[in-house]
Amino acid sequence: MIQGDRVVIPSDILSNSENGVDTNERGRKELEQYGLDKYFDFPKPTSLISYLANMVTYDSKDNIILDFFSGSGTTAEAIMINNQEYSSNNKFILVQLPEVLDVNSDAYKDGYRTIPEIAEKRIDLAGDKIIAENPLLGGQLDIGFKVFELDKSNVKKRNTEAQDIVQHLEFIEDNFEQNSTPLDVVYEIMLKQGLDLTYSVVEHQVGSSTIYDIAYGAIFVVLGDAIESNVADFIIQQRDENSADNSVVVFQDNKFVNDSEKAKYD
Repeated sequence: MIQGDRVVIPSDILSNSENGVDTNERGRKELEQYGLDKYFDFPKPTSLISYLANMVTYDSKDNIILDFFSGSGTTAEAIMINNQEYSSNNKFILVQLPEVLDVNSDAYKDGYRTIPEIAEKRIDLAGDKIIAENPLLGGQLDIGFKVFELDKSNVKKRNTEAQDIVQHLEFIEDNFEQNSTPLDVVYEIMLKQGLDLTYSVVEHQVGSSTIYDIAYGAIFVVLGDAIESNVADFIIQQRDENSADNSVVVFQDNKFVNDSEKAKYD
């Protein structure tokens, strides 16, 4: 890594105090300001993650930093701080197993059930803190984040074998898995279409139908129990407003009011 007129050797990160890298004690104090210090024994300091991130992002301002063992969420706060200090637009992906907390732990007694839940709270509070300390950045610095959990598909697997006719009829009635939320379906479609999960998702209501405008008109997902043809007029209007050249429209096929309304889309 180049800093000014000198080269910093990565092997010196932890041994060189000039690098400004703090210890776990500092990491604990950072959590203390959010009331979360009792929950982690050895939290990483943001200065360490910031230093490591700068080693690979110093010549670019639009990177993705991936942390496979995110713990308390230090990486997220460090990247937001870096973005604020260097006017960067770096993003972060944090991965953490939903480790269940001990029922006798302080975190469990305070209402948390898994480690990711604590990290979510920390990231939320850290973002608010940065904006509170830098009010001019409000609306400019992105402190938002989305939370996803690995799960099975929200769409039922279709089986047309004769012995499974009951299951087939259930599929025709509703092809989504029980307990699937509309946003679960929307994000699965985004994944299958190869879209980044960071893209914007804007919800619109047209009659009894809910239309999700993804990535400014790149994809429209239409869900609802009584889809009518007036949805098409709205989608065309949104596509024109977004100046989208090509748009993909995904309907919940079995939720049209009737075949006549459905035929208008053919």
